[in-house]
Amino acid sequence: MAAKAKSGLVMRIIDLVAGILSAGAAGALLLSYLAPYVDPNRWWLVAYFGLIEPLLYLANLIFMLYWAVRWKRFFFVCAAVFLLGIGTVSNFYRFSVSKSYAEIPKADLLKILTFNVEGFVAYDPEMQRSRSTAPEILEFVREADPDIVCFQEYQSTPQHPQEEIDRMLEKWPHRRINYTVGSGERGILGVALYSKFPILSSGEIRFEGSSNGAVYAEVLAGKTDTLRIVANHLETTYVDRGNVAFLDYHNFSRSENKSDEIRRIAGRLRKGFLKRAIQADSMARLIASRNVPTIVCGDFNDTPGSYVYRKVRGNYRDAFEEKGNGFGYTYKGLYRILRIDYILHSEELETLDYESPDVPWSDHNPVKATLRFRRDPDRAGGR
Repeated sequence: MAAKAKSGLVMRIIDLVAGILSAGAAGALLLSYLAPYVDPNRWWLVAYFGLIEPLLYLANLIFMLYWAVRWKRFFFVCAAVFLLGIGTVSNFYRFSVSKSYAEIPKADLLKILTFNVEGFVAYDPEMQRSRSTAPEILEFVREADPDIVCFQEYQSTPQHPQEEIDRMLEKWPHRRINYTVGSGERGILGVALYSKFPILSSGEIRFEGSSNGAVYAEVLAGKTDTLRIVANHLETTYVDRGNVAFLDYHNFSRSENKSDEIRRIAGRLRKGFLKRAIQADSMARLIASRNVPTIVCGDFNDTPGSYVYRKVRGNYRDAFEEKGNGFGYTYKGLYRILRIDYILHSEELETLDYESPDVPWSDHNPVKATLRFRRDPDRAGGR
């Protein structure tokens, strides 16, 4: 009897702890649902919850299963919160559903590639020095053979100046480059757009007090279709490699200054949240300024559970949600849980294929999508 009573006491204590944790996870998940609708400049705290929405969703699922096994009423609380956000699951996980298409003429396809190339530079641990990745990346682009290529952290270096990159991308003779770091037309680092299609008009945005920016261009896709491309690189998270290394379990468990480092990382994230929200507002105005078929791509430095993503996306479609497969991530740090690089498009276009291959030349994965124009007049009309 004593053993049974002791066992019952232990389970009550476990249930109490699980109940507290479940309530916390459910509350945090509810806040993550609010994050896309709250400007961080009005209430920045909620943005942290949107950043980790996939983890909160998983935690809530685990607690829901625990309470189901325990046959406790707390199950219904977890289930209600879980089901409330079921529509957001496609933001970070997509169940593959195949759809067959009649043979589509190659001329009707649009292949888009966006890639944060990390300055065309990577650290080689064997050589113990940095090396240029431009040859490998540009060869990857040539093999992928997209119609439009958008680069973030595009860099012109003495080893591989813009003229050399242009020569290696001679199949894409039309270009617009916005150097956001460096002075004049020949800066150092920025955002670049290369196109097989003729560029009819183009422009750029330089975000105030930032080394990030955007380029946009209207191109003639085929004989008659005008297509607008908006390629952007929104404000950094300010989380550097040292911060990412600290968050590794081994380093975190051994650190003697956890609270100080967590505060520093939180402060850096907050700075990025505030700047990106302002930039997202300006990008949304730019995207809405022309009612033509549009593709928006680039490195948003924010997740689908963010104000930035919702604001820039508007009523556009996300190529990952249309044709992705499995768990979607594009940033390799922080345990590969963050999708921050996107290809979005207006309703006049349809996604046929999506891929984000894990390649070794950057801390980001490239994002590739194959699109086509919808020829059904009932589906016409953009933003």
